[in-house]
Amino acid sequence: MTLAHQACDMLDDHPYSAAVERIPAVHRALAGTPAGVELVDRTRALCLPSVAAER
Repeated sequence: MTLAHQACDMLDDHPYSAAVERIPAVHRALAGTPAGVELVDRTRALCLPSVAAER
């Protein structure tokens, strides 16, 4: 999960479209896991356009 946290930190500082477009696929891949719930919360807190649309 550390890599996911680092990726969120990087997106918070420097969002780029390729990474933002991959977020929903990562959410689906980790759905139903504790790490998945945490990652969804973390990425939604970034307020990126693709993530905000899922709310």
